[in-house]
Amino acid sequence: KLDAAIFVDTDMIFLRAPGDLWPEFEHFTDQAMVGMVPCRTNSSKQLDKKCWNSGLILFNITLLKDFPGGWTQANLEVLAHLKPYGDQEILSNLFKKIPMYLHEVSCEWNYRRTQCQEGV
Repeated sequence: KLDAAIFVDTDMIFLRAPGDLWPEFEHFTDQAMVGMVPCRTNSSKQLDKKCWNSGLILFNITLLKDFPGGWTQANLEVLAHLKPYGDQEILSNLFKKIPMYLHEVSCEWNYRRTQCQEGV
């Protein structure tokens, strides 16, 4: 039985041991189902200023099973309004509406110079 999972994009390079990421789940609130690193820049006209980078996603699988209306259905509803955009725009729009389900992960875990302007 899985309680948690970590998605890592294929172009991800770790600056520390990936196993050090598991304790991040201990910082999730009781409602947080997903953890993502914020984007500081956003080129999509479909989003507000803040977006979430989908290169690294932490999933609390136990809570996702009880996502109101279903996790897949919620994403499909956002997708219906955002075609042809990708996963990052879909998830960013979803969590714009329900931010209490999202945990902000430090940019050190998905480091991009333009995204970590305040340093790591």
